[in-house]
Amino acid sequence: MVYRIKDRTKSLCIILCILLIYTHSNKVVSSPDYELTIKIVDQSSFNRPIAKANVSLINRGFFETNQDGYIRTNLPAGIYDIIVRWKSIYNQKPVIIAVSSVILDKSINVTIPASVYDVKLQLITPLGERPIANAIVNLSSVPLNITNAEGQVYAEQVPNIYAETNPSYPVTAILFGVDISPDPVIITSSKTYVLRAKKITNLTVQVVGTQGQGINAVRVEIKNNAGMSLFNGTSNEQGIVRVEIPWGHYNITINYRNYIYNSSVEVSSNIGYIRITTDIFIIILDQAMTFMTFMIMIIIIVVSFVIILVVGYFLVKRRKKRKSEVKICPLCGEKLELDARFCIKCGTHQLTMLEKGEER
Repeated sequence: MVYRIKDRTKSLCIILCILLIYTHSNKVVSSPDYELTIKIVDQSSFNRPIAKANVSLINRGFFETNQDGYIRTNLPAGIYDIIVRWKSIYNQKPVIIAVSSVILDKSINVTIPASVYDVKLQLITPLGERPIANAIVNLSSVPLNITNAEGQVYAEQVPNIYAETNPSYPVTAILFGVDISPDPVIITSSKTYVLRAKKITNLTVQVVGTQGQGINAVRVEIKNNAGMSLFNGTSNEQGIVRVEIPWGHYNITINYRNYIYNSSVEVSSNIGYIRITTDIFIIILDQAMTFMTFMIMIIIIVVSFVIILVVGYFLVKRRKKRKSEVKICPLCGEKLELDARFCIKCGTHQLTMLEKGEER
């Protein structure tokens, strides 16, 4: 009995030794861990780091980038697949911004460019394709700024997709209190995206006189209901001004040589037209005249002409009468006009009627 116990003890010791040798041999041949450093950057011209991005190493866990866009970890040698997700201020949920893989056979540093871009949005009118300034623009409910003179605003670090199931970003634009939002935009790279605004009217205002003639150089001002001036300019030779403005109700004031007229228009389609008729009948020498003032001017001209004719008639008649009265040269007897100072025949100085009166 004692002999059997000793044999069992010996067998257990042998088994334990074998296990210890096996474990030690595995430690010797197993590969060492290497340091893997990953940096996630955007694809702007600055290659800015992406902070707080979720980096997934398949079958190895999740890591979050620091403020400099880095993660660091130690891993055995091998091939590792990487998926990067990030929730920017423009996304409601994290979206995939990069997919990559690395071969780890030594300690390495890897920079992964994410599908994140700096973009420029340019808002233009739908028909004239002119830039829209002073519009308030939001990208995915995030206020960007007010469009500049070129109709542009800027957005930094925008992922290429808005959501996993919807890549397009919603864009809202407000101009003078009117929603002119364009279609959603798909981001593909760092560049300028031209967006056509909606609910913009190509309004034509024509100012004419009582004869239907266009009036040139009329000052036209268009204001919205809040009293904000949207346009202030002059008409062309046909009395026309054209301006692209948002849908809505507008008050129009025209001024020409102190002739002032007011009108209003409601526009709710892509093309609008209003014709404003003034009581200007004609413009002469850059002076506007109504029909009444024109007729008064005609009467004055006619009366003045008649007066001139009558005065001229009497002057001519008087001259003819005086020509029929003559005087005789005392030297040669030649017949002369009453006002003649010299004789046309002998050249003798003659006294005029006035001089004769003074002698007397």
